[in-house]
Amino acid sequence: MSDKSKIILINGTSSAGKSSLAKAIQSLARDPYQIVSLDEYRDGMPDRFRGLNSESDEPGANGLNVVAKSVNGSRLTHIEFGLYGEKVLRGMKLAVVQLAKLGINVIVDDMVTYREAAHDYASLFQPFHTIVIGVHCDLDVLKRREQQREGRFPGTAEMQLSVVHRWMQYDLNIDTTYRSSLGGAIEALSTLTTSRQSRAIDRMFKNYKLSHPVSD
Repeated sequence: MSDKSKIILINGTSSAGKSSLAKAIQSLARDPYQIVSLDEYRDGMPDRFRGLNSESDEPGANGLNVVAKSVNGSRLTHIEFGLYGEKVLRGMKLAVVQLAKLGINVIVDDMVTYREAAHDYASLFQPFHTIVIGVHCDLDVLKRREQQREGRFPGTAEMQLSVVHRWMQYDLNIDTTYRSSLGGAIEALSTLTTSRQSRAIDRMFKNYKLSHPVSD
């Protein structure tokens, strides 16, 4: 493992501005950072494993399945990962570890919607100089952004709001409702410079060990 490699883990809902923040950090940083994102791994799955209301016996349900659900009278969109999809996402995290071991700085753009994903980050990233950033945005703005962007399903961000931050701890929270990506990037790099290690990833790691006790 390289002592010099750094990881910036960005988590938030769809349309919250994670990708714009990642690009701004990459642009401002003195050292090079490789961006690794959920979107590129999702798009790299075979088309048949990217489902739309796929039934449980169909390939789409085994990969990444976009499912319409009714919640409190509203029609929302839920993204479900099957066994294959979860393996791909774990492979993404392991790829980041390998990059970091080579001394390559990495920015991770992800959307943590289940506990095991947070546990993976805790156990894999704890040895590295990591900071964890939570990206937040008002629901009305999220809805407007979804409407303006191609390939976005209405109600996706609203559905994710209830879960995406549930299992995560943060060194820095950035609200992109009115704040620019540039301002967030400046604060993120300042936090990275002044912090020798992520207190957030350490707390997540302790929680991970408590929920995965080692038997004698």
